[in-house]
Amino acid sequence: MIHELLTAFGTLAALAIILITLWRAISVMKSVGKNLSGVEKRLLDMWFAAEKVGSARPRIISGVDCYENWDNSLIRGLMRGAKHRIRILQTWFPEGEGDLDLWRFENLQQLQVEIFMAHFENPAILERVRFRRDFSDDVNEDELKSHIAKNVNACQKGLEDLFNKCKLKCGTFSASIWLYKGGMPFGPIYIIDDYAIFGIYPPHINSTAAPMIKFTITERPGELLQNAFETMKKKAEKVYKT
Repeated sequence: MIHELLTAFGTLAALAIILITLWRAISVMKSVGKNLSGVEKRLLDMWFAAEKVGSARPRIISGVDCYENWDNSLIRGLMRGAKHRIRILQTWFPEGEGDLDLWRFENLQQLQVEIFMAHFENPAILERVRFRRDFSDDVNEDELKSHIAKNVNACQKGLEDLFNKCKLKCGTFSASIWLYKGGMPFGPIYIIDDYAIFGIYPPHINSTAAPMIKFTITERPGELLQNAFETMKKKAEKVYKT
């Protein structure tokens, strides 16, 4: 009889220990971040971070190049050798005539060039420049618009002069300039034959001070960038065509 009681007591004691352990574990998990510190907390933080990340792990894409800053010389080199298409989506070209004067095309016969720049009445572009130091002297919206129009018009004139010369050299050369009145790309986008290049627009400085990414257009992000042109074209005005 005593043996049976001792056996039953031992079983109940073991069960109680298990329940107490589980209760303490649950209490610790509920109070994570408050009652834990040091190594234990870091381990739990790592565990929860892994749970949040799940399957969203980076995919290594062969041939993707990341540059610390925008590289105009690399862009010009790719454009010089382009044989089929050049599509550019910008607000305007930050370095203006100084950069455009260096553009050259060695294969004009089948080359098609499309340039998209911002219309001065585009409300998104007005917001784009509000924190820019080079726009800090503009005290109202009319002055902001005038400043934007001045930048874009200077680039447009330089591009038209260049394209007219190209057309004289080769009658099959094709170029157009569009001004988009709605929307804004997240950064400059260039598609040059098989390459896609894009950057970002920081709120306070030119995109030339931000990173540049280059990859082949056949990669999945390339389709997204190509669709950006068709989207912006829906609210764009064609202002020049050879």
